Amino acid sequence: MKKGFTLAELLIVLGITGVVAATLLPLVNNLMPDKTKIAYLKAHDELKTAIQSLASNSSLYPICLEQGDTTIGCQEHPLINTSKPLIKKFESYTGDTKLCKLLAFSMDAQESCQEGNYAYSDTTFTQNLSFTTKNGMQWKIVPQTRTIESDKATYQSDVYVDVDPSKKSKNCMYSPTCKHPDRFKFLVAADGSVIPADPHGLMYLNTRKSFTKNKNEKTEGDVQTLLVSNLREFEFKPCTEGSGAIPNCEPGMVWDPTANACVPEEDNGDACSKVQPFYNYGGCNSADDLNTTACLRHMYSELGKTFSESSEKYGNPTNWGLVNISNYATLKDYQGSLALYNKLGGNFKLAKDCKNGTGCFADTYPKREDGAVWTDNINRGQHRYKIITEDGMAVAFQGYSQNCDRMHNSLTFCGIVYVDIDGPDKGDFTLGRDLFQFLITKDGVLAADPANTDCFKFGGWCTQHVIDKCNREYWQH
Repeated sequence: MKKGFTLAELLIVLGITGVVAATLLPLVNNLMPDKTKIAYLKAHDELKTAIQSLASNSSLYPICLEQGDTTIGCQEHPLINTSKPLIKKFESYTGDTKLCKLLAFSMDAQESCQEGNYAYSDTTFTQNLSFTTKNGMQWKIVPQTRTIESDKATYQSDVYVDVDPSKKSKNCMYSPTCKHPDRFKFLVAADGSVIPADPHGLMYLNTRKSFTKNKNEKTEGDVQTLLVSNLREFEFKPCTEGSGAIPNCEPGMVWDPTANACVPEEDNGDACSKVQPFYNYGGCNSADDLNTTACLRHMYSELGKTFSESSEKYGNPTNWGLVNISNYATLKDYQGSLALYNKLGGNFKLAKDCKNGTGCFADTYPKREDGAVWTDNINRGQHRYKIITEDGMAVAFQGYSQNCDRMHNSLTFCGIVYVDIDGPDKGDFTLGRDLFQFLITKDGVLAADPANTDCFKFGGWCTQHVIDKCNREYWQH
């Protein structure tokens, strides 16, 4: 007859099973994904991407165009501007709710943005929500301070998000009584920075490579030590004439620098305002001042976009792999120019890619405005990376300085982009007529040396003058 287990044996087996389960359960739990952390990182990255997209859009946050203009903010701090955007569909987006409404639009959410500086409270969080995104996260945008003075600019919005608003979660921000929060705070600063402003969020970002639960992860200490006053205040640099790009207007509209807005074309008599968007042209024609202006503005805009994208991804140009140019056209010099092209040429559709070969520029020395010859054959320079864009512009990229400390007058720069607006087979290949330069600096793209005395001497560094004045009558500056 087969014997069964005795009661004692069963109790022993159950006891061993319980010990094993108690030992393994924490280990298994630690291997489970931390859903709150994953949701937080997603919210952080989505907010950061949306803010940076808004801050770089000059039609939504116009940058200054006039000397000393501090009423609409500067390129260095784009989110200062709270006046209405230049795009017609966003005409009602203005004041302290502007950022909130634009964020809701960017995140594809229905907004109910509120004005006012109200304090955060776990119990009142769901009241006056700004919007709820399609993934269920609840957002509250709280505008704080906005001041523009002669030497500083301040702009801040506090952004709160509940990454799991379900009734199963605790629905609280980190505190002594809420050790596992699902609500978090960010600070959005004037320059478009997104700053984590709660200790648990900081811990998540500092350990973002691990997505499993880990008891050894420690919540950061006093977050206020990281949010000192200089995160709210930034140096303010008054604008110099023409320091901002001209925003693109909708078809039938033109930019009016006096009104700082797009206006119907027939309502504005300023010749410079009648420059149409670039896409209205079939190509660039150096015989026409307004056409030349449109082409240069288009090039300025494209270079500015890719500079911003590359800076966000790789850091400023000192991290781009540029080299210090030698006195000879060496392969190493070309590698620096190739690195510059790789960071700035991404938005261009190409008709021809010459690399460091010939065929993209006229095979001759450029002329100068004063009738002399500029002794530099761009076409044959093997140290430059050269292309012809789909719209017919010849472009050459030349890296100059690994540390961006090459000097031109009083300005330091990293590289130069040469542009023949009508390509190698048209125009007269003259500096300031159809051949122009853009300086690449550590902080951005300049349409010319601000001093630009060379412009009025022989036509060099005249790009900004044409963009601003819409003519090449340099003797009438």
